[in-house]
This record gives sequence, C-alpha cells and structure tokens, in this order.
Amino acid sequence: MTITLAPETETLLRERAAKYGTEPDALANNMLKGLLRMPDEKAGTVEKTEEEKERLWEQAMLDSGFLTRITPPRDPSKSDRPLIKVLGKPVSETIIEERR
Repeated sequence: MTITLAPETETLLRERAAKYGTEPDALANNMLKGLLRMPDEKAGTVEKTEEEKERLWEQAMLDSGFLTRITPPRDPSKSDRPLIKVLGKPVSETIIEERR
C-alpha cells in the first residue's frame, strides 16, 4: 500500500524519524499500528471521558515511539514544596531581561 502525505506532514515525519534514529517508513508504520489499536470510538454507546481519551492518546503515542514513558500527573494539592516569596520585580521579567 502506498500512502501519500501532505508535504508538511512528510517533513514532520522525516524530522521525527531522524530524532529517534529510525526510518520514516518504520515510524509511520508504528504510528499507524498504535492508532489502529485504539478502540473504535463508535463501538461503545457511552461517551469517553476526557481522562480516558487522554489515556488512549498517551498509549498510542507510547506505542508509536513518540513517548518513552508515561508519568502520572502531579496532584498540586499534595505538593510539599513551600511557596517562595520574592521581593522586587517578577522573576519572569528578570528571566526575559537576561535572555536579551
């Protein structure tokens, strides 16, 4: 089977393949396999939650090689880091000034 990609899609695929040290054809094949393994949205009668959709998307990205691992999101309410009070101008302004 031959698949014709839009030029910008082909460029992105080639760049991603080079980043991972693989051939574009192999990467595209793995990506398609991952997407085809995802459950068919129309098969179920219940609408998927955003969390389920995100989990399925992450799994497809993992299967295709775009992700190497999936880390659970941090719960901000369980953060043990104390807030730091900064005097003067905002830190973001300082960072922008130092980058110039």
